Amino acid sequence: MDCCSSTSAAPMALEFAPEIDHSADELASLLAQAPEYQEFIRLAQLINLDPDVKRISMEIRNHQMFYVDAEDKSVEALQAELETLPAVQAYRKVEAAVKDLFHSVDQAISAAAGVEFAPNALPSACG
Repeated sequence: MDCCSSTSAAPMALEFAPEIDHSADELASLLAQAPEYQEFIRLAQLINLDPDVKRISMEIRNHQMFYVDAEDKSVEALQAELETLPAVQAYRKVEAAVKDLFHSVDQAISAAAGVEFAPNALPSACG
């Protein structure tokens, strides 16, 4: 029987040593305190207040909801316009820095565990 054909209705809760939970909480806290992450959160909040971002985002949503023409390039043009805004460019820059930080953490965990961490931390198709 494969893992997807289980008849158990309740998901199985995994229990780990308290040290693992504590270490995971510590890591999460340290990541949340990282300057890159703090800046990412700050800019994510600011970008949502930017009037140009709001206007273009609303136009994109309207086009996606009301225009079904596959040849319509206006959404692509609006997305390109959005990406040129200084607020979005600053956000994208810090977004890349946060991704680099998380990738470095993943590499460190993978090296310590002796197995790739992130790909093995993803839920399976069964769960």
